[in-house]
Amino acid sequence: MTRWTLLALLAVLPPAVAQAPTKAPPKHPWANKLFLPDVLTNPTQDAPAHISHDFGTVPAGSLCSHTFTFTNIYDVPLQVVDVRLECACLKAYPPNKVLQPNESAEFTVTIIAFLYKTATTKKMLVTVGPSYVNTAELRFSAISREDVSLTPGMIDFGIVPQGKAVEKSVTLKYTGGMKDWKVEPANALGGAYTVDVKETARGFLGTEYRITVGLKDTAKPGSLADTFTLKTNDPNTPTVAVAVGGRVRPPVRVAGEGVVVFDSTLTGKVQESRILVLADAKCQLIAPPDLGDGVSLDIFPMSKEQHVVVVRYEAKKGAVPGTKDVKVKTDLPGHPEAVFKVEVR
Repeated sequence: MTRWTLLALLAVLPPAVAQAPTKAPPKHPWANKLFLPDVLTNPTQDAPAHISHDFGTVPAGSLCSHTFTFTNIYDVPLQVVDVRLECACLKAYPPNKVLQPNESAEFTVTIIAFLYKTATTKKMLVTVGPSYVNTAELRFSAISREDVSLTPGMIDFGIVPQGKAVEKSVTLKYTGGMKDWKVEPANALGGAYTVDVKETARGFLGTEYRITVGLKDTAKPGSLADTFTLKTNDPNTPTVAVAVGGRVRPPVRVAGEGVVVFDSTLTGKVQESRILVLADAKCQLIAPPDLGDGVSLDIFPMSKEQHVVVVRYEAKKGAVPGTKDVKVKTDLPGHPEAVFKVEVR
């Protein structure tokens, strides 16, 4: 074999022949794992091809809502840097803060289902970064019934103080061909809710029901993004879904992200930051016992609804970076707490 023949043969060989084998890239985007509900307990599981949520069959005019637990399982800070929506029917409400390793936050998505009268799936692309950039793919589906409408489009409680019981009602109207069309609750929403279904009209123009959902005073703080099902006697479409949304606000909370960050390398220097604590009623904050690790609080002893808490940190020699939760109690009934994080880098 001549030298020229050998060179010609080498030129057509695939590059992998001359390269060391490398680890194959992940089959699916690793960012998809951030939306899995069990990812914190099983972080090594494979990423799914996409994240799916089906809102089911809903009345025309429905505004459907779903809240994911968005969890950073990696050892670098992550945040949502971009969201791309396939259509105007979708809206995203991602966490507006940087998530530290093993930290979770709520990621809420809504879809206006009345725009689509057949089974339709719409995509959302969520890009995270900035140290490592990857894009998750979320898919949402819903079917909107033309003969059933909901006014307004969902049970929206808005912002409810924790411990307060409230009720909201919507009108469900049927204009199909069944003269004896009926609806009744098919499943319970859970311990925090009550559901009442009452027929209010039946005639030539259709059948109407008033759907009343009560939020109990035992509801825990956080977002409300639930769906309950109504059962009909229509064999073609036996169920109708109704969305519930809102937020239960705790009586004491920290404004903003609730995180203060200090530098562990500034040995011997006292660093200072401030946290704003908000309360629904005038109260005094009760300073916690010695926090240790060079962290201390300065709390002004006055009864009011807004408190500025001064957080101080003095780095000792050999200080170790880390994060700790700081809980500040109040003198309100039940002693509700304001919780924030102190992060030492």
